[in-house]
Amino acid sequence: RQPPPRREHGLAGAGREELCVNFKPHGLRLSSAGPISMSVALPAPESAWSPDEGDGSEGLSSMLDMAKRQELPRHLSRSARLLASRRPEWDESVGGFTLDFNGRVNEFSVKNFQMVSWDADSGQRGSETLLQFGKAGDDVFILDFAYPLSIKTAFAISLAMADTKLCYMLG
Repeated sequence: RQPPPRREHGLAGAGREELCVNFKPHGLRLSSAGPISMSVALPAPESAWSPDEGDGSEGLSSMLDMAKRQELPRHLSRSARLLASRRPEWDESVGGFTLDFNGRVNEFSVKNFQMVSWDADSGQRGSETLLQFGKAGDDVFILDFAYPLSIKTAFAISLAMADTKLCYMLG
């Protein structure tokens, strides 16, 4: 059995950037009361484009920044998919923010969230839920997702949200 080939250039050939997740707090800090807004950029599954191709994009993070400013060039907007968290509504009867999980989530948790498509040109959010993550019981969470997400990207987004909320709640 031979050892794996040695890489000479560190990250060279490590693969393409697959996901960028950005958080915006409701208040002045992430630990402020209220929901956290999240936006996500990922290469379109049908696109051969990858970040750093010399087309002016430095990666998904800069693409997400351009999209927020509504300055995303058309060729890049066709090469990526943008998602945004669905904005929860305040419910006086429970004294908190809520989302409709269609019966899949039945416990309140700061980790519950939904993602929808986001059109950077118009700033509009879609109505179809592309990802939802929420608490269904003691130590039981659900993760539902749809195209263009894969199990890997859906799980990564969910981990990023859960980890960020946990870190800022404890800090």
